Amino acid sequence: MPHAAQPRLLAVPGEYNRRVVASWLLTAPRLFPLAATQLHEAASNGCPHMGFEEFPHTADCALRAWAPDLASLFAEAALGLNSIAGAEIGSGARVTRQISLHEPDVESLLVAFLTELVYSQEQEALGFDRFHLHVSNRSLSGTLDGSMLASLSKPIKAVTFHNLEIRESARGKEAEIVFDV
Repeated sequence: MPHAAQPRLLAVPGEYNRRVVASWLLTAPRLFPLAATQLHEAASNGCPHMGFEEFPHTADCALRAWAPDLASLFAEAALGLNSIAGAEIGSGARVTRQISLHEPDVESLLVAFLTELVYSQEQEALGFDRFHLHVSNRSLSGTLDGSMLASLSKPIKAVTFHNLEIRESARGKEAEIVFDV
């Protein structure tokens, strides 16, 4: 649950940060290997063109998300983050929050967006499971809908830039994201 003394995690884009994170991931203890791949296709509508899956990674946890467009890709990545963290959204009063982010590139934008969600989980015990987003190459805006967390079994420390690339694939837009847990 939230720790008052814990500082807010920030993702700083740039080649230096990417090298530092990649170097740390190569030397960090391998404490959390995934035992099996889990596949989740868009639960809201059963659409095979959107989804996410956890996949084995030598360090921490990794996620592959796909969707037909950037906004849907970001939403699937957020649902995947919730799954990896074991975030169970409570059944209490719903909370709506506006979000607006600007970053130098789309990968940095994805890291900043997911980092905001990690901060909400850790510091406010708040989780989001519905996303109404508009995403361009450098900015994101929209609303997040959620509730207080009923539980958070595996808190995420940080969203990394390790091998992060948003690319076109047969499934549309696709990204692999590594989380420090």
